Amino acid sequence: MDAPEVVADTTRTNPAYRDQPGLQLSPPRYPESSFSDEYHDYYRPLSAKSTKPIQTSENPYASGPFRPVVVPNKKTTILGLRPPTFILSVLLALVVVIAAIGGGVGASVAVANAKKECASNSGSRTPGSVNGTIATVPTEGLLDFDCPQTAKSRQIVNLGSSPWGFEVKCKSDYIGSNIDIAGMTTYSFTDCITACALFNSFAGNNTCVGVYFNGNLTALLPDHHGNCFLKSYLPTPSLDLGSLSATASLVSSPLS
Repeated sequence: MDAPEVVADTTRTNPAYRDQPGLQLSPPRYPESSFSDEYHDYYRPLSAKSTKPIQTSENPYASGPFRPVVVPNKKTTILGLRPPTFILSVLLALVVVIAAIGGGVGASVAVANAKKECASNSGSRTPGSVNGTIATVPTEGLLDFDCPQTAKSRQIVNLGSSPWGFEVKCKSDYIGSNIDIAGMTTYSFTDCITACALFNSFAGNNTCVGVYFNGNLTALLPDHHGNCFLKSYLPTPSLDLGSLSATASLVSSPLS
Protein backbone atom coordinates (compact mmCIF):
# COMPACT_ATOMS: atom_id res chain seq x y z
CA MET A 1 0.00 0.00 0.00
CA ASP A 2 1.46 3.28 -1.02
CA ALA A 3 2.14 6.03 1.69
CA PRO A 4 -0.38 8.87 1.79
CA GLU A 5 0.61 11.98 -0.07
CA VAL A 6 0.88 15.18 2.02
CA VAL A 7 -1.03 18.03 0.52
CA ALA A 8 -0.55 21.52 1.87
CA ASP A 9 -3.63 22.96 3.51
CA THR A 10 -4.06 26.36 2.03
CA THR A 11 -6.91 27.22 4.28
CA ARG A 12 -4.69 27.47 7.34
CA THR A 13 -2.56 30.23 5.89
CA ASN A 14 -5.31 32.10 4.14
CA PRO A 15 -5.88 35.42 5.96
CA ALA A 16 -9.56 34.99 5.39
CA TYR A 17 -9.66 32.18 7.94
CA ARG A 18 -7.52 33.69 10.69
CA ASP A 19 -10.47 34.36 12.97
CA GLN A 20 -11.71 30.83 12.81
CA PRO A 21 -10.96 28.69 15.85
CA GLY A 22 -8.29 26.10 15.55
CA LEU A 23 -6.57 27.87 12.76
CA GLN A 24 -2.84 28.48 12.97
CA LEU A 25 -1.86 32.17 12.64
CA SER A 26 1.41 33.71 11.68
CA PRO A 27 3.27 35.54 14.51
CA PRO A 28 2.32 39.22 14.93
CA ARG A 29 4.59 41.95 13.72
CA TYR A 30 5.29 44.91 16.05
CA PRO A 31 6.41 48.36 14.98
CA GLU A 32 9.97 49.28 15.48
CA SER A 33 10.88 50.97 18.69
CA SER A 34 10.79 54.77 18.66
CA PHE A 35 13.24 55.18 21.49
CA SER A 36 16.33 57.10 20.64
CA ASP A 37 19.75 55.61 20.43
CA GLU A 38 20.64 57.19 23.72
CA TYR A 39 18.11 54.98 25.52
CA HIS A 40 19.43 51.93 23.74
CA ASP A 41 22.98 52.84 24.59
CA TYR A 42 22.14 53.61 28.18
CA TYR A 43 20.26 50.37 28.80
CA ARG A 44 22.61 48.20 26.72
CA PRO A 45 23.73 45.25 28.85
CA LEU A 46 27.19 45.54 30.30
CA SER A 47 29.86 43.16 29.22
CA ALA A 48 31.45 40.93 31.77
CA LYS A 49 34.61 43.05 31.85
CA SER A 50 32.91 46.45 31.91
CA THR A 51 32.01 48.04 35.24
CA LYS A 52 31.02 51.46 33.93
CA PRO A 53 27.73 52.14 32.14
CA ILE A 54 27.95 53.51 28.65
CA GLN A 55 26.56 57.03 28.48
CA THR A 56 26.57 59.29 25.50
CA SER A 57 25.77 62.43 27.42
CA GLU A 58 26.19 63.86 30.89
CA ASN A 59 22.47 63.43 31.58
CA PRO A 60 20.94 60.46 29.71
CA TYR A 61 17.43 61.77 30.33
CA ALA A 62 18.04 65.18 28.82
CA SER A 63 16.60 64.24 25.42
CA GLY A 64 13.92 61.80 26.61
CA PRO A 65 10.25 62.52 27.05
CA PHE A 66 10.61 62.72 30.85
CA ARG A 67 13.04 65.08 32.55
CA PRO A 68 14.14 64.65 36.20
CA VAL A 69 12.77 67.16 38.70
CA VAL A 70 15.59 69.23 40.18
CA VAL A 71 14.93 69.77 43.90
CA PRO A 72 16.88 72.78 45.24
CA ASN A 73 18.95 72.31 48.35
CA LYS A 74 16.97 73.63 51.32
CA LYS A 75 19.17 75.82 53.51
CA THR A 76 18.88 75.51 57.28
CA THR A 77 17.54 78.66 59.00
CA ILE A 78 16.82 79.67 62.61
CA LEU A 79 13.80 81.94 63.03
CA GLY A 80 14.10 82.79 59.35
CA LEU A 81 17.79 83.72 59.65
CA ARG A 82 20.89 81.91 58.51
CA PRO A 83 22.81 80.35 61.41
CA PRO A 84 25.76 82.83 61.23
CA THR A 85 23.37 85.81 61.08
CA PHE A 86 21.32 84.44 63.98
CA ILE A 87 24.44 83.92 66.13
CA LEU A 88 25.72 87.45 65.42
CA SER A 89 22.30 88.92 66.28
CA VAL A 90 22.22 87.05 69.60
CA LEU A 91 25.76 88.20 70.47
CA LEU A 92 24.92 91.82 69.62
CA ALA A 93 21.78 91.69 71.76
CA LEU A 94 23.79 90.28 74.67
CA VAL A 95 26.37 93.06 74.37
CA VAL A 96 23.63 95.73 74.41
CA VAL A 97 21.92 94.18 77.44
CA ILE A 98 25.18 93.81 79.36
CA ALA A 99 26.14 97.44 78.60
CA ALA A 100 22.74 98.69 79.77
CA ILE A 101 22.94 96.68 82.98
CA GLY A 102 26.48 97.89 83.62
CA GLY A 103 25.50 101.53 83.04
CA GLY A 104 22.53 101.24 85.36
CA VAL A 105 24.58 99.62 88.10
CA GLY A 106 27.33 102.24 87.72
CA ALA A 107 24.84 105.10 87.94
CA SER A 108 23.21 103.57 91.02
CA VAL A 109 26.58 103.16 92.73
CA ALA A 110 27.56 106.75 91.88
CA VAL A 111 24.28 108.11 93.27
CA ALA A 112 24.66 106.02 96.43
CA ASN A 113 28.25 107.24 96.94
CA ALA A 114 27.19 110.85 96.39
CA LYS A 115 24.40 110.54 98.95
CA LYS A 116 26.74 108.91 101.43
CA GLU A 117 29.36 111.63 100.94
CA CYS A 118 26.76 114.37 101.25
CA ALA A 119 25.40 112.83 104.45
CA SER A 120 28.89 112.50 105.98
CA ASN A 121 29.81 116.08 105.07
CA SER A 122 26.57 117.46 106.47
CA GLY A 123 27.08 115.61 109.73
CA SER A 124 30.63 116.94 110.19
CA ARG A 125 29.78 120.61 109.63
CA THR A 126 29.07 123.07 112.41
CA PRO A 127 27.04 126.32 112.16
CA GLY A 128 30.15 128.43 112.67
CA SER A 129 32.37 126.67 110.12
CA VAL A 130 33.22 128.17 106.74
CA ASN A 131 31.53 125.33 104.84
CA GLY A 132 28.35 125.44 106.92
CA THR A 133 24.99 125.57 105.16
CA ILE A 134 23.73 128.32 107.50
CA ALA A 135 25.57 131.64 107.26
CA THR A 136 25.71 133.90 110.27
CA VAL A 137 26.15 137.65 109.83
CA PRO A 138 27.43 140.08 112.42
CA THR A 139 25.01 142.54 113.98
CA GLU A 140 27.61 144.48 115.90
CA GLY A 141 31.26 145.37 115.77
CA LEU A 142 33.49 147.36 113.44
CA LEU A 143 34.01 146.64 109.76
CA ASP A 144 37.41 146.85 108.10
CA PHE A 145 37.18 150.13 106.18
CA ASP A 146 40.17 152.36 105.37
CA CYS A 147 38.42 155.50 104.12
CA PRO A 148 41.52 157.68 103.53
CA GLN A 149 43.02 155.01 101.27
CA THR A 150 39.71 154.48 99.45
CA ALA A 151 39.19 158.21 98.87
CA LYS A 152 42.47 158.59 96.99
CA SER A 153 40.90 157.42 93.71
CA ARG A 154 37.52 157.35 92.03
CA GLN A 155 35.66 154.16 92.84
CA ILE A 156 34.28 152.33 89.79
CA VAL A 157 31.45 149.79 89.87
CA ASN A 158 30.99 147.65 86.75
CA LEU A 159 27.57 146.19 86.05
CA GLY A 160 28.25 144.00 83.05
CA SER A 161 30.03 146.29 80.60
CA SER A 162 28.60 149.50 82.12
CA PRO A 163 30.84 151.45 84.56
CA TRP A 164 29.53 153.68 87.34
CA GLY A 165 31.93 156.19 88.99
CA PHE A 166 31.81 157.60 92.56
CA GLU A 167 33.85 160.26 94.34
CA VAL A 168 34.52 159.46 98.03
CA LYS A 169 34.67 161.90 100.97
CA CYS A 170 35.58 160.68 104.46
CA LYS A 171 33.88 161.60 107.77
CA SER A 172 30.82 163.20 106.14
CA ASP A 173 27.09 162.66 105.66
CA TYR A 174 24.27 164.07 103.49
CA ILE A 175 21.41 165.20 105.72
CA GLY A 176 18.10 166.61 104.42
CA SER A 177 14.34 166.20 104.32
CA ASN A 178 13.26 163.00 102.54
CA ILE A 179 16.78 162.57 101.25
CA ASP A 180 17.08 158.85 101.92
CA ILE A 181 15.66 156.57 99.23
CA ALA A 182 16.42 153.30 101.04
CA GLY A 183 18.49 151.95 103.92
CA MET A 184 20.19 148.58 104.22
CA THR A 185 23.03 146.72 105.91
CA THR A 186 26.19 146.10 103.90
CA TYR A 187 29.51 144.74 105.07
CA SER A 188 31.77 146.74 102.78
CA PHE A 189 31.85 150.21 101.25
CA THR A 190 31.95 148.69 97.75
CA ASP A 191 28.68 146.87 98.40
CA CYS A 192 27.05 150.17 99.39
CA ILE A 193 27.93 152.05 96.20
CA THR A 194 27.06 148.91 94.13
CA ALA A 195 23.57 149.06 95.63
CA CYS A 196 23.20 152.63 94.35
CA ALA A 197 24.30 151.64 90.83
CA LEU A 198 21.91 148.65 90.78
CA PHE A 199 19.01 150.84 91.92
CA ASN A 200 19.60 153.17 88.97
CA SER A 201 20.07 150.29 86.54
CA PHE A 202 16.71 148.80 87.51
CA ALA A 203 14.97 152.18 87.50
CA GLY A 204 16.46 153.19 84.18
CA ASN A 205 17.51 156.61 85.53
CA ASN A 206 19.91 158.17 88.02
CA THR A 207 17.51 158.38 90.98
CA CYS A 208 20.31 157.47 93.40
CA VAL A 209 22.94 160.22 93.27
CA GLY A 210 25.02 159.30 96.31
CA VAL A 211 25.37 157.16 99.45
CA TYR A 212 26.27 157.36 103.11
CA PHE A 213 28.20 154.46 104.67
CA ASN A 214 29.33 153.76 108.25
CA GLY A 215 31.42 150.75 109.28
CA ASN A 216 30.42 150.92 112.96
CA LEU A 217 27.64 148.34 113.17
CA THR A 218 27.28 148.69 116.92
CA ALA A 219 26.45 152.41 116.62
CA LEU A 220 24.25 152.28 113.50
CA LEU A 221 22.19 149.06 113.48
CA PRO A 222 20.27 149.40 116.79
CA ASP A 223 18.90 152.89 116.01
CA HIS A 224 18.93 153.15 112.19
CA HIS A 225 18.51 149.45 111.21
CA GLY A 226 21.18 149.79 108.56
CA ASN A 227 24.58 151.31 107.81
CA CYS A 228 24.18 152.15 104.09
CA PHE A 229 21.70 154.77 102.85
CA LEU A 230 20.93 155.74 99.25
CA LYS A 231 20.50 159.49 98.65
CA SER A 232 18.06 161.16 96.24
CA TYR A 233 19.90 164.52 96.26
CA LEU A 234 23.19 165.89 97.61
CA PRO A 235 23.09 168.90 99.91
CA THR A 236 26.24 170.30 101.45
CA PRO A 237 27.81 167.42 103.37
CA SER A 238 27.79 167.73 107.17
CA LEU A 239 30.73 166.73 109.32
CA ASP A 240 30.63 163.24 110.79
CA LEU A 241 33.44 162.63 113.27
CA GLY A 242 33.29 158.86 112.94
CA SER A 243 36.46 157.51 111.35
CA LEU A 244 34.50 154.72 109.70
CA SER A 245 31.94 156.98 107.98
CA ALA A 246 32.07 158.30 104.41
CA THR A 247 29.92 159.65 101.59
CA ALA A 248 30.14 158.94 97.87
CA SER A 249 28.61 161.01 95.07
CA LEU A 250 27.73 159.62 91.63
CA VAL A 251 29.91 161.39 89.06
CA SER A 252 29.60 159.11 85.99
CA SER A 253 26.86 156.80 84.77
CA PRO A 254 25.96 155.00 81.52
CA LEU A 255 22.48 156.56 81.92
CA SER A 256 23.78 160.14 81.88
